[in-house]
Parts: sequence; C-alpha cells; structure tokens
Amino acid sequence: MNETAHLAQTIWDSATPITRGDLADRYLRQFGVTSDDISDQLRFHPRLEYFQRFGRHPFSRGTMPALVAAIHDDDYRLVSLHRIYLGPTRFGPVALAQKRLTRLQPGNALRLGKPEAELVITIDLESAVAVRRYLQSPTWAVLEPRALLDLAIPDSVRYLDILAADDSDADFRSQAAAYSLAQRFHQTRRDRQVRVHIPPHPGQTWSDVWRMRSSAHHLARISQSHSSTFDRRMK
Repeated sequence: MNETAHLAQTIWDSATPITRGDLADRYLRQFGVTSDDISDQLRFHPRLEYFQRFGRHPFSRGTMPALVAAIHDDDYRLVSLHRIYLGPTRFGPVALAQKRLTRLQPGNALRLGKPEAELVITIDLESAVAVRRYLQSPTWAVLEPRALLDLAIPDSVRYLDILAADDSDADFRSQAAAYSLAQRFHQTRRDRQVRVHIPPHPGQTWSDVWRMRSSAHHLARISQSHSSTFDRRMK
C-alpha cells in the first residue's frame, strides 16, 4: 500500500456512515438522496483537517466537516478519497471546497455499485448520487473529464450511459471526453449500446438538472434510451 492509499484508509476509517440529519445527509438531500439511499462508498467526517497550498507548501487551516467518497482502482482497491468540505448556511449545507488526496491515476473512480449488464458514468459526485437514486443502476463518477479517456469498462456491460456536463460555454472538454469513451466502447464490441447525454443548458451538470422542475422529464428520457432491458420503474 502506497502512502496515499494508506492516508486514504486512515481517513476513511476515522469517518462514519452518513446518518439522518448530519451535514452530509442534508447536503445530499439537495440532489434527491436520503439517508436510506446513500451508498456505503460515502461517509461523513465531522472534523477533517483542511489544507490550503501557498506556493509549494500546504498549510493547515484547521478542521471542517466533510463528505468523504472512496475512490477505487479497477480491482476495487481503495486508492484515494474525494473530499467535499461542507459549511452550514441558513439555506442548507454548501460545498466550500472539493479536494482529492492526489491526482487521479488512469482507471480510478468513485464506484457506486458493481455493474453487470448496465452502467451509468457521470463526471461529478453530485450527479452520480442523483442519477443512481433515480435510475437504480450502478453509477460511477470519474470526477474529472480526462479520466473518461482511460476508464476501463467491464466486459459484462452491454448498456452504457455517459452523462457529461454541458460545457459548450467553455472548452467542450467534458463532451469531447464522453464521446471519445463512447466511440471506444462501441468499437470494442458492436453488439453493445452506448448513449451520451448532455444537459439541456450550457454550464449545467446533471446534478443541476436534478434540481430543476424538469428533472424527471430529462432523466426519464435517459432511462428509455435503450431497449426494454434498460427501462425501469422510476422511483
């Protein structure tokens, strides 16, 4: 176990399962997720140390509550953590900062479930938890667009949905990476089906869509994008 993986395991062991009413639970409720739906790959840390880099050196700014997500490699070994530092406001918890322990390596992802025939892939954690709750399908979050380029899809997967951000107001990086993965997946075996889904408005992620009144309409279109094998009862 390398130094980063050891640190990740130490922080993970000191975090606790998310429970009803804690700050992580209240944050995730914004995306339609309740404590009954939360994956065991997410935990809450009430006092996680927060570092800020000045020049080459990180300095501790004290401790803050944080949502902690496990990042695994292709063999489902814990290799890093994604941390969302949370702050309470009168309108509910907000994400003050999002940090990973280290730069992601090829194949690393937040894996909410082990896929069989179906898999949904998103960029950000918030989109992953919202879509997983709605579609009831294994969902992975790669956390940055470039990670899509090296992500290995299990051979068992026949139906792949890639939920990119609409970054047409910026550099199209998310959409380009999503279509690159879709092309690679389709070329590997032509009997498999893949769809790329883009939010309806520039600058949006699918977690933004979830919070819109039209979220059910757009997510229902995703669930119907494949054959009846992919259709499921909406929760």
